Amino acid sequence: MKTPPSPSTPPRSRLRRLILPGVVACVAIVAAFAFNAARGPAGAWTYSTEKGADGNEDHFATLLSSNRISQKPPYDAETTMEIVVGQTAKGPEATLRVSSGQLMCPSYAGCTGTVRFDDGPERELRLEGFLQSGTRTVFVKEPKPFIAALMRAQRVTIRKAMLGAGTPRFEFAVAGLDWDY
Repeated sequence: MKTPPSPSTPPRSRLRRLILPGVVACVAIVAAFAFNAARGPAGAWTYSTEKGADGNEDHFATLLSSNRISQKPPYDAETTMEIVVGQTAKGPEATLRVSSGQLMCPSYAGCTGTVRFDDGPERELRLEGFLQSGTRTVFVKEPKPFIAALMRAQRVTIRKAMLGAGTPRFEFAVAGLDWDY
């Protein structure tokens, strides 16, 4: 005859139910921290070089927004945007990418947002969505003048419609972009 476990010693399956969710939550927190740390702090451009499809080097500069917006589930409550400036074999490119949510921009028609450099007026920003990039990324249709304006500015504000989040404002401290490509 087996003796029942004492009340102070829970059975193994109960221990797993108690400990496993805590371990999973810790792993998720560490992974999220590592992801954000790799992207760099807000207000600091990070630079990278990757080997392109043609074998040449592609160059990128990435900047995280200095503010976050709140969204309803299933999206992150703290959503940020990144500006990514690139120079590839195809030429210059500029993209906007959100950490969660969906940027409203049909791939077949393009879309617009607004951009404001420093204290200047808000201007229309023509954008394109591509099926391969998903709904979290849009491409600036005219990257050369956008990049040139980024290099002259200290601050940039971008507004872009997002599914279920209206047209939030993302702010960037863009000073210090070192881009000579």
